[in-house]
Amino acid sequence: MCRGKSSFFLVILLLETMLLSFGCAREGEKNAESIARTASDGVGIVGSFSSGTKGAPIIILEENHASRAGQIQHAITLVRLHEKNGLKNIALEGYLFERPEIKIDWFVKATKGEPSTREDVAIKLLGEGEISCAEFMKLIYDDIALHPIEKIGEYITELDYDAAKSPIIHLFKIAEKSLKNEDIEKLQSLQKEIETLPEGKEKQNKIKEMLEYIMSVDPWVQERYKLLQDRSIVLTSERQKGIMEEIKEKASKLSIQIDSKDKLALERNIKFLADRTKASKTMSLNVGKIGNKKGTSIVAMVIGAAHTDTICSLFKDSKSPYAVVRPLSFHNGKGDLIWDMVEKKYDRFSVYTEGFMEIINSLFPPRKLKKFEPVINEPWFQAKSEIYTYTGRFVKAVFGPPPMKPPEPPYGFAAGDFDGEWVSIDPNRVEIIYDDENTRLNRAIFFPVTLNYKNPENRREIWVKAVQDTDAVLRHERMNTEEKLMEELKRVQSEEKTDKKVEDLYGRVQMSINVLAAIGENRDIVKNTSLIRD
Repeated sequence: MCRGKSSFFLVILLLETMLLSFGCAREGEKNAESIARTASDGVGIVGSFSSGTKGAPIIILEENHASRAGQIQHAITLVRLHEKNGLKNIALEGYLFERPEIKIDWFVKATKGEPSTREDVAIKLLGEGEISCAEFMKLIYDDIALHPIEKIGEYITELDYDAAKSPIIHLFKIAEKSLKNEDIEKLQSLQKEIETLPEGKEKQNKIKEMLEYIMSVDPWVQERYKLLQDRSIVLTSERQKGIMEEIKEKASKLSIQIDSKDKLALERNIKFLADRTKASKTMSLNVGKIGNKKGTSIVAMVIGAAHTDTICSLFKDSKSPYAVVRPLSFHNGKGDLIWDMVEKKYDRFSVYTEGFMEIINSLFPPRKLKKFEPVINEPWFQAKSEIYTYTGRFVKAVFGPPPMKPPEPPYGFAAGDFDGEWVSIDPNRVEIIYDDENTRLNRAIFFPVTLNYKNPENRREIWVKAVQDTDAVLRHERMNTEEKLMEELKRVQSEEKTDKKVEDLYGRVQMSINVLAAIGENRDIVKNTSLIRD
């Protein structure tokens, strides 16, 4: 009897050991899929995932580079991963090994290390589209490490305009060979309609109709044209390269007459995609190294969607646990940057070219590069951030909440308290002004800002007028980081289109949820700009 009981307990112990081992084997899956679902709840969708047993779980955040809303949604996911899962390591496409390390000591100094000030400014810059979700995390958390994962040789190949349109030109030439007499009659009819139409949307639509008709004649052409044109279809760089090579081979086989410049353009397209395919392998290898480091609990990887399938396949082969998160707004279009703004980001420049940013841009010109590289180290970005930060600190100090500073210059500040990397403000020149001096209503602070103040030959002065929304301050103090991001997301998604200037129709800049300002070189115009909220 005792022997039977002992055997029973041994069986139970063996089962418990097996279950424990099973649990350990599934640890990566547990964390890669379920953590991704929890972290992205309400802001993202989990796509493919794999259990894997090697290294820390990798959460792949795939993005549409032009989507501001998508960047905010990913920022919310990253904040949750940081707060609930101990995220400290973020790997970022576009961050190159050959570039200087990203540092934020200048930002910590400008904000005096105050978490709320850092959050407010970083959220606004994220919402404006100046920075990515990964850069946002670096700005607000001291324990976040941004990791470079790309090599410059695989990164700097450019996809110029001619190279981008070259596959469509080749498909058009291939389709022409399949045209029958009835097709030609149809096209001639469309051509006559086009010639009678004035310039405008109707004429553009009719030209598009003509092009799509030509592309529909040959089923082979139609299939590839749809793959390249349909924005809802996300192709890996490897698959795109394959399509380009198929087009090149088809044109050669059919002896299609194509201009030499168009042939060379297609070769450049193929070279670009080959380099981006290599980059997928380089990025997955480097992220794997981060995940395998002792003490790493979880890794976030921010990449463009064209890399996702290749990287997932590589992670699966290496037995790395991963899960893919796509932001809900991926195909939404609301708040997306327009193409001119996207091109500015490729140059590591501000997406805004008009308004007060025109002044900053003139002092800190862009450096021509391709792809979206981080901009935290860029002088224009630091200058803009310092203006936002210093203005917010002055508003808070002068208008509250308590303890407020003395009511007259220099408001308890000392010379040098507002000397940053690129921006300087003299506290003795900060005034309190009123829209109506008789009634003393609608108080604002008004002061000059010296840009590039360390360079006497290239410095410039602009003026700032700013007010504080006390109700917003009180409401804001009760909000956590995620709630503030949600509010900024609603604002971005409510925009009909993205403008080329930060200012609104009245020339005002919303520097944070609770600070509204006017900025410009003309002292009187800035001083007389109304900051009464709608």
